[in-house]
Order: sequence, then C-alpha cells, then structure tokens
Amino acid sequence: MSETGAGPFALPERVDAVIVGAGASGLSLAGHLARSGWRDREVLIVDDGSRGLDDRAWAYWSDSGVVDAAVSASYDRFWVRTADVAHLVMLNDYRYHVVRGRDLGRTVDVALDGAPGLRRVSGHVSQIRDGAHEASVVIDGHTVRAAWVFDSVGLENPRSSGAGAAGQPGMALAFVGRRIETDVDTFDAGAPTLMDFRIHQGAGLCFVYVLASSPRVALVEHVQFTSGSGNLGEPGEAALDVYLREVLGVGGHRVLGTEHGTILLDPRRPRPPGRRVVPIGAAGGMVKPSTGYGYARIQRHSAAIVTSLATHGHPFAVRTPPARHRAFDAVLLEAIRREPAHVVHAFERLFVANPGDCVLAFLDEATTVGQEIGTILTLPPVPFLRALRTVAVQRSSRIGGPTAGHSREIR
Repeated sequence: MSETGAGPFALPERVDAVIVGAGASGLSLAGHLARSGWRDREVLIVDDGSRGLDDRAWAYWSDSGVVDAAVSASYDRFWVRTADVAHLVMLNDYRYHVVRGRDLGRTVDVALDGAPGLRRVSGHVSQIRDGAHEASVVIDGHTVRAAWVFDSVGLENPRSSGAGAAGQPGMALAFVGRRIETDVDTFDAGAPTLMDFRIHQGAGLCFVYVLASSPRVALVEHVQFTSGSGNLGEPGEAALDVYLREVLGVGGHRVLGTEHGTILLDPRRPRPPGRRVVPIGAAGGMVKPSTGYGYARIQRHSAAIVTSLATHGHPFAVRTPPARHRAFDAVLLEAIRREPAHVVHAFERLFVANPGDCVLAFLDEATTVGQEIGTILTLPPVPFLRALRTVAVQRSSRIGGPTAGHSREIR
C-alpha cells in the first residue's frame, strides 16, 4: 500500500478497479478486496483528503461473534430515556459497537500492506463516465480507465435528494455534537444513551445521543429529524446547552471538540448499478432511512460485492433487501413528519415492550414477516396508520397521475 500525492507515482492508463472516496464505504470495500483474491489486482483508492478520518466515528450493532478489527468499543447494554421512562436495554447476542475513523484507517492499511495491487492515491475526481466494456475516471485532469468503478460520493449520475418517498421535502438527521470533559463524574461509561427525549420537541423529532469514554468524558450529540438537508446551527447548540445544564446537571466542563452535519434519509429504492459503475455507501443506499445507521450495511454490501467478483467476475450478484423494509421506513418518516410527539412514545414502547436483541434485529432487517408483525403490534397504531394512509395515497397518485410514464423512477 502506498499513499501518493505529487510524488513519483504516475497514474496508470488502465486498472482493474477504482474506488472513489476513502471514507467508511471506500475503505471498507478496499479492505475486503485486499483480503480476497483481488489482492494482486490493480486497484486505485482515490480521495481528495478534504475530510480526514481522525474526527470521524461510526456506530453499529451486530449479533456476530466476529468483531470488526477496527472496533474500538463494544457494549452489551444501552439507555433509552423519555420524560416518563429510563430504560436500560440489555443485549444477549447483539452488541453495540463503535468504530473510530483512525482505527478503520489503520486496519485497512494493514490489509493493504499485504495487497501489492491496491494503492491509495491522493487526488480530486472530477468526472466518472460509465460504458459498456469499461468506465473512466478523471483524476486531477488525468483519465484512468477501469473495468469497474465503485463510487462512494455519488459523482456519477447523482440522485436528487429533494423529495422523499411520499413526495414531501426529503428528510435528514441533523446533528450537533460536543466532546466534553466534566469536573465531576457525570456519565455512564458502560452504557451509551442511544436516545434521550428529555428535551424540547420543536418542529421535528429531537433526541440526544451520549457516548462516554469515561465517567467524565463523552460525546454529547443533539439530533433532529428535519425536512430538507440544512444543519441545526445555533438552535442545536442552544438545545445542547439546555440539555447539559438542566437534564444532566453539568456544571464546570471543557469542550474538547465539536462536530455537526446531516445524514440524508431516503426510503426509495437505491439507485441501481450502471454497466461498469457501482454506487456504494450512502450513494448506494446503505444508510438505513429510519435510523441513519449505515456501517453494518456497508460491511455486508462490501463483502457481497467481493464475493460476486470472485464467483461471477462481476459485482452485481448482491442481494436486494425486501421492499417491505423500505415501506416501513417510509411510514416511520411520514409519522415523524406529521406527529413527532406521538413517535416519542412509539420509540419508548419499541424498546420497553420488546427484548433488545429483537429490536435491533428488526432495525437491522434481520427478521421474518411474523417477527416484524409481532414487533409492530407493540407500537401505538394510530400515528402509523395515518402515516401509512398518506404514503399509500401519495404513491398511488404518483403511479396513476400525470407523471406516470415519465423518465423519473416511480417510488
């Protein structure tokens, strides 16, 4: 493995594959390729370095006994809190894991050291072109042809994020976080707080996420479901101030770091691969629309792509999740849009009325129809029935209305 900038390495004219972007999805696919029969193929992992890994982290849950080598912390319990309930969710087979960016980078670097054909390249990708027999990528003005291109940034034929499944403005999770150190012991370092709803519920459903690395140091993050893709800015900062002061009772403390951003939530069918260009990561629909989590889905997708390449010589033999899961996500997002206060009680019931492993399996799309019905029946039905009616009517209108037959995908 080598990292290349303006050094002596000259970009080749043709390679077996190009991975565009070196975030969670690009690095994960590179790691899977490096551990497979592709370790001797010529693969470029291209990233412009605009966002480093040191300040990034991803969380996921898994029931596998094999833990990702990049995992820095694992938990067998977590908190869900509302104004009425403080519920400690206990896990049996599942674990809640945290992967820090620097650890993912280190793990992938180790894999690439044993894969002479895979090379990390510093460069800006300005264009991706699909083709029948090969694709091309323009890197800092130089065109590289490849049998396959894996696009994690959505550069090739980017999908509009302006509308959601029900034809409303698209939804997103907007977050503002601080890593703080308190003067006295404040946090439960053995159990993250996945959702704390003890904050003012404004225009969109809000909660606070707390991940402590010690009783005095934690990431405290305000998260809000919003329409559109704008970040929270000052309202999120103000809400964090109130939460720290009035809910946690934090007095003296120091801010060690900050973060903010948005995660787009799109329950539509993911954009399909092209002839030679395959979207991965968020660009490939790997973010779960109802939760904003994507790391575990990225790992499964990467493993499936590599297996398909090894078995069939192409990356297309990848399982498509049943459409019912997208429907569940669409209904939940519509309920959040319409009646956020009622959904707080639904999340409370979801975790209180069901074993923790069952909830995570449901959210991970690892359940049968019967199990899903059993979980859904524990939730308050009214807000979801109203949301289901809205989604069904609007989808029916889109199919039968004047846009039917237009080139836009019917969602």
